[in-house]
Amino acid sequence: MTSGPERVSALLGVRIRSVATSGQFSLALSMGGAVYAWGYGGEGQLGQGDERSRAAPTLIEELLHETVACIAVGDDHSLAATEAGALYSWGYGIDGRLGLTEAEGRLLPELVSELSGAIVKGVAAGRWHSLARTADGALHSWGGGGFGRLGHGDEESLRLPTRVAALGGVHVVGMAAGAHHTLALSDAGRLYSWGFGGNGRLGHGDTELRLLPTPIAALAQGGVIVTCLEAGAHHSLAVTDQGALLTWGDGGGGRLGHGDINSLVGVYVNADCLTPTRVEALRGVCVTAVSAGEEHCLAVTRGGEAYGWGDYGRESTLGMPRHGGGGGADGGGAGGAMGMRGPLRYDGFAMGLRFRRDAAASVG
Repeated sequence: MTSGPERVSALLGVRIRSVATSGQFSLALSMGGAVYAWGYGGEGQLGQGDERSRAAPTLIEELLHETVACIAVGDDHSLAATEAGALYSWGYGIDGRLGLTEAEGRLLPELVSELSGAIVKGVAAGRWHSLARTADGALHSWGGGGFGRLGHGDEESLRLPTRVAALGGVHVVGMAAGAHHTLALSDAGRLYSWGFGGNGRLGHGDTELRLLPTPIAALAQGGVIVTCLEAGAHHSLAVTDQGALLTWGDGGGGRLGHGDINSLVGVYVNADCLTPTRVEALRGVCVTAVSAGEEHCLAVTRGGEAYGWGDYGRESTLGMPRHGGGGGADGGGAGGAMGMRGPLRYDGFAMGLRFRRDAAASVG
């Protein structure tokens, strides 16, 4: 185990286009469209034709006849869409999350024939469900339907990809899947959410369930244009066209980045947010991309800087040494023994990770 970022030696010489990771395994997509997998393989999610785990990135040979354009992983299943718009899935198949006729696991990537007549442009995977957007702007969902996470007006599970009819007329350009909720972004920059509303993760100002996609009124009424979105297991993130980062939902472990503190007793609290709320510690920088785990978040700025916050967890998920301070808007006290309540900037990657405890204070 390493506490800071370390180059993956098995991929030296391979130019990587994107990566996708869950709590137990990872995929990497090369610039040439090849997919590598490593980590826990007990459900066949590595696509190697067996259930063995791999300690190092291993090429998925079953996909070599295709040029893969995008990848996504759930807890124990994987998705890949090709440059030609075909969709493949593999791994754990219960609840129909693979989108195949039979809800059984697959040890090798298999073509999702239900979408053969469409051109898939993007994929996302939650803990129990899967999403795909097609070239015509339609969103398709399938898998476990509990809490209404599929957006079809009920809680039924679906084995095959099914178009989300409630988004008819909306051209979807992005989507994200949490454990029990889903987000979708239109080409006009409007954000929709549905599924389980606990902790305010849907952003509607309450904790109610939504069975159908619902525009987030706090954003729409404010004229906010969203350009990037992400879903953690129990929280949500959005980046605006002005580069502002908004977070909402479960605030446990500081994952929302608001540095919440109870001024009366001087201790940090896990404050949930029921509506999208700006991360003030990043005011003054232009955020361009975000990523969320179950209890932590990462953000990248236009200048190429990376920030992390939330719970370190058992495996140092933030990629920085544990320490007891730093990271808040005032440069002190925003950290804790188990987490970082406000964004902390990574200063560079060498043999060890250098970081500045007063980084957030330097962003204005």
